[in-house]
Amino acid sequence: MNFDFPEVSPAVYDEVRQRVLGEIRRQRKARNAVRMMAAAAACAVLVVTGLLALRQPAAAPAPPMLARVPGGPPVVVRASPMRHRRANRQRAAPAQPLLVRLETDDPNVVILWIVD
Repeated sequence: MNFDFPEVSPAVYDEVRQRVLGEIRRQRKARNAVRMMAAAAACAVLVVTGLLALRQPAAAPAPPMLARVPGGPPVVVRASPMRHRRANRQRAAPAQPLLVRLETDDPNVVILWIVD
């Protein structure tokens, strides 16, 4: 098969090439703008995180004062950690052992079972 297409002038090729290159430049500019915004946002996050990390902790509140002697040094009370005590469980011993009576089919045989 022989196709006879008309010859396209080089100016048409140049025009198409310029449009494609212009499209590529626009996409590249948009991508670079997104990258720059992402980098700026990451830097802002790092700066804020660094400032929060370097911030001095708040001063601890003064311990409570119970009494003060005029002209004497202040009395400082230091809180000791609380200790929880368990109540001692006393097992109530049964007053008498449990007796189980098992009767069998034979009236002359009775089984007595003592459980502590």
